[in-house]
Amino acid sequence: MRNHLPDLTAALDAHGVPVREASTQWLLCAFVDVMPPAAVARVWGLLWLDGPRALLAAAVAAFSLAEGALLAEQVCTIYSRTYVERERERQRERESE
Repeated sequence: MRNHLPDLTAALDAHGVPVREASTQWLLCAFVDVMPPAAVARVWGLLWLDGPRALLAAAVAAFSLAEGALLAEQVCTIYSRTYVERERERQRERESE
């Protein structure tokens, strides 16, 4: 992603947004829970044709489509806080088990 979207990558890094961790669920679920059904069907078709790199290309495309909004500092800050809060909650749940 650094090669394709350097400005966005720099902004996300500056705000502490963990792109790899944030996009892992997308890749594991092949986008089924984050894209409209028609888009998922297209990604899955490409997955069959091109293999796993189609998922990575879809992730870069999703970030590219949202680049303008994500470059707004407020969005990055909100996402970063939300991610950190979610991770803290998961840690508390693991500790309580």
